[in-house]
Amino acid sequence: MAELWDVYDVERRPVGRTMERVLTPPRGDYHVTVQLCLFNERGQMLIQRRVDWKDSWPGRWEFSAGGSALAGETSHAAAQRELAEEIGYAADLAALRPAFTLNHVGEFYDFYLLAARPGLDLATLRLQPEEVAAIRWASQEDIHRLIAAEQFVPFLPTLVDFVFEVWAIWGEGPISATTRPYVPPAAPVHSAQRPEEGRP
Repeated sequence: MAELWDVYDVERRPVGRTMERVLTPPRGDYHVTVQLCLFNERGQMLIQRRVDWKDSWPGRWEFSAGGSALAGETSHAAAQRELAEEIGYAADLAALRPAFTLNHVGEFYDFYLLAARPGLDLATLRLQPEEVAAIRWASQEDIHRLIAAEQFVPFLPTLVDFVFEVWAIWGEGPISATTRPYVPPAAPVHSAQRPEEGRP
């Protein structure tokens, strides 16, 4: 069954119809996409590595979790679902508003920033094998290095900086590494098993 999205106008008002998943919506149509950024007590972000057979940016690292809101879903419901589906992290996001929204081509891109449970052991998280190959904690500088090495989905480095700065100011994390130098220990990488049958 095809994935369906609710369609919105440029003012983010629902237009009363849906569209099937597409790379770029038709001109004048918009849908909602969510991005999750999960931070630990040290101000590091959980990042995930996409599986090698993804259509776009295979094998690259990206933010904690994300995807498109399905037809009938609110933004925060989509964020809660994607977080649970992709990395197995359960959280009640009903009262959490997006930290900010990017008005990208054909979509409203809602960013949610949230604190992980203290002492979260990444080995306890169940990764979605069709989507996620591995997860790890990463500092702001780690992500910059991955972008420079073309090992991270090509978000603008200034966007990465903005996410960390917003978290440092409004979130529950420490001052960002750009204003309070911190050299984290090497973070272990936790991997998922490749599906035994077929590929998405």
